[in-house]
Order: sequence, then structure tokens, then C-alpha cells
Amino acid sequence: MADIQNVLLQIHHRIAPTTKRGQRFQDINSAGSITSTSAASPIVVTTPAAHGLKTGDVAFLYGITTDTVANNDVSNPAWTVTKLTSTTFSLDGSTSGGGGTGGSFVGCLVGSEDSSRLTRQRILDIYNDARRAYVRSVIEVLPEHVASRTLSGVLEKVSNLTFTSGVAALPVGYMSTVLLTDSSSNDIQVIPSSMLNRVKDLESLTLPFVEEQGVSLTAPSGLTYIPNGSTYILRYYGIVPYSLSDILTDVPATEGIRDGDIPFLVEIADALSRGLAYNEALSLASKLLGGKYATKQ
Repeated sequence: MADIQNVLLQIHHRIAPTTKRGQRFQDINSAGSITSTSAASPIVVTTPAAHGLKTGDVAFLYGITTDTVANNDVSNPAWTVTKLTSTTFSLDGSTSGGGGTGGSFVGCLVGSEDSSRLTRQRILDIYNDARRAYVRSVIEVLPEHVASRTLSGVLEKVSNLTFTSGVAALPVGYMSTVLLTDSSSNDIQVIPSSMLNRVKDLESLTLPFVEEQGVSLTAPSGLTYIPNGSTYILRYYGIVPYSLSDILTDVPATEGIRDGDIPFLVEIADALSRGLAYNEALSLASKLLGGKYATKQ
């Protein structure tokens, strides 16, 4: 499975491959090694091999011991550098923490700098919207057994869901229920509000079900088979939006969407970057997935 930096990099290279200064974005796989950082201000970084950076480029540093102020994070996502020699560069505006050893650097890590067209946050928002459109379309377009196999990487679980006054809050990132059970593993049907009129017989039969209402699950009025305070287990498809701090890491998370469908994600992101509305992105995702599924029949 691809990691989130690599997917974001593919999106960058499709819609905005460089910064305003022309530096090309990279992911952690392009990291170079650091030999040491100096005890001077600004900090001078020495590398064992040619670093390839130019004056005015940005770099993301991580893993430096002792002189940890040289390491980047979401609050200081990149250093602008001055090239000194082929194996040394200084970090503009830095103040030494006493010198350090080891570590790595990446020239223009994705998420650390704005692109030539869009801010780093906007590109990340497009990535998240593309992921949501993809997952929602899988749920709505593909047969259940295919959707379950395709979305195995985004199957989430809440094991301590509780109802208060007949209402339970849905978790952040919730998209669609896979299974809701009580602590004894008895199934509880989850019915979208739009489908409720078609299943009114459930009320007369008193079969366990709850209604999905926006950001909550609600037990039907007057029915008592959903005890308050009890523990329920909710398995669901969910996409939790990535933040810049998730991207700016030396150990990026794995993207739950399988590799074969990453090109769809990139195409949806490209369309969103050109002004496509989210509802239209859903239609595009459905078309892409429907075409792929149809060719397998």
C-alpha cells in the first residue's frame, strides 16, 4: 500500500509540481543523510554526499540528535537554505541548540511549502475531498461484497459506543455502517432517514434498529431495545481527514485505499483543483469505479 506522502506527491505532480521558486516537491523516499549540524547561528548542516540544494531552496530536517531545534515540524515546516558548498548549507534565521549529529533532510517535502498554484493546506484539502468522494462512491456504486474487499483499508471500529436519551454520536469520519451489534453480538440494523418509510414494518415487529440522522444514531421513539449506557460495537467505513502534522513526519501513515485505485484518487483531485464541485466529484468517482467494475464482468 502507498503511504500518504507518496499519494500527495502524485497529486502534486499532476496539478502543482513545484513551488513558486520552481523547486520540485518530494517525499521522504528522497531523503538525504546529515553528518552534523554546527554550534553556530545560523546552523550549518554538513552532508556526506552532495546535497543538491540551491540558495533559496527549502528543506525539511528530521532525526537530528542533541541539536533538536534544527528539526522541522508543523510549527516550523521548512528551512530556507543558503548553499555554502556542495556538502554544506546553512539554515536561514536559525539559532543553534549546541550542535548535533545524524539525521536526514528532504528538499521541499510535500506539505512543507505552498505550490506555484495552491497553498499546502488547500492541496491537502483537495486530497481529503478526493478520498471522501472515492469511498462514498465505492459504497454507493459497487456490490457490497466488492465494496467490502475494496475498502478493507478504511474499515474502522468503535467498541464503546453508547446511547444517551436514545441518541449516540457517530464518530468523526463516519461514512457508512458495516455492522452495529450490542455487547452480546446481536445485530442492530442502521436505517438511513431516507429509507425509514420503507421499513416501517420493523417498528411493528420491534426488530432492533436505529435511524441514522446526520451525525448521530437515534433509537425510534417508544422502543426500549436500545438501553442507555450500554456498550455497542460499531464497524463502519470512515475517512478521517489528514492534517499537515500527519504529512510532515518521517514515518508517514499508510493510505487505506488500495494501490490499484490511487490513479482514480489523483484524477478526482485534479478535477477538484480545477473547480469541480464535490457533488460533481462524486459523479466522476462513480463513473471511474463503475467503468472499472464493468470491465471485470
